[in-house]
Amino acid sequence: MNVNPALLQIMQTMMIKILPLYAVMGLGFIFGRARPKAAEPLSFLQIYFIVPVVVVSSIANVEFQARYLLLPVLTFSGCCLVGLVTLVVGRRLWKDNTPNIFAYACGCANTGYYGIPVALIIFPPEILGLFMMAVIGYTLFESSLGYYWIARGHFTISDSLRKLSRLPILYAFAVGLGFSVLGWHVPDMAKDIARDFRGCYVVIGALMIGLGLSRLEHLKFEGKLITFVFSFKFLLWPLLALGFVVADNAALHLFNAEIHKILLLLAIMPLPANSIAFALQLNVQPDRASTLVFLSTVFALFYVPFIMALWG
Repeated sequence: MNVNPALLQIMQTMMIKILPLYAVMGLGFIFGRARPKAAEPLSFLQIYFIVPVVVVSSIANVEFQARYLLLPVLTFSGCCLVGLVTLVVGRRLWKDNTPNIFAYACGCANTGYYGIPVALIIFPPEILGLFMMAVIGYTLFESSLGYYWIARGHFTISDSLRKLSRLPILYAFAVGLGFSVLGWHVPDMAKDIARDFRGCYVVIGALMIGLGLSRLEHLKFEGKLITFVFSFKFLLWPLLALGFVVADNAALHLFNAEIHKILLLLAIMPLPANSIAFALQLNVQPDRASTLVFLSTVFALFYVPFIMALWG
């Protein structure tokens, strides 16, 4: 079989860029085994300090257009659709709470600790703000319907709204969007420090994945479950993204090729690392969740460069 040399070259270039992330994940895994509680201070630093700065500085640099507000709507809708289909089909295959954790996991994605670092590597800075806007849809899903499915209705709508109200990324999004609307961009003297914050996000994000995976106690390799989850995560999601791109190019004419690449990249992200934390917290198939997060993260090393190279 003849393989396109140009495709291989693009894949190789992307893998070389992404591979250091996996080395940092490995360090995080080793450190997490030695210091099980190491993730807590890093998580607090990342969520309440580094993420808001990166989000505000990235979105503020976007030349605002009203249609960009559709990005979180599109991603949230995609999360809900994939999650619901996963839940309905899963309940035909398993009678326990397995479909609940994977309705969340397949609907959502590791957009934070994995997606944003990868986007920082492969996209120019001026595109990053649009990527952040699209990520907000995943954040809304994770903290509302996704978590509701895992908890199986054990918390109320007010609990969900309270959880959402405590997410710094939403306030950072609002501030960055306000700056973008007003045309207030990051001043030249602050651009270097903003770049440094993005670098911190990449390193700490990769460490957080490794620290999360260090919680693995047992791996459960089940062919049926792996096929089920990978089908929804790595086939249905990309097909939805491609379907929207085709419709957009043919009739809607909402976005350009760069935004199409953003939507595709988000559609091929691995399972969210928070699946492990939620599964442990709520005792919803933690071994299965840990195994699938691990496998999807390893698979993404090859899958993400392949799909992005194929896209061109």
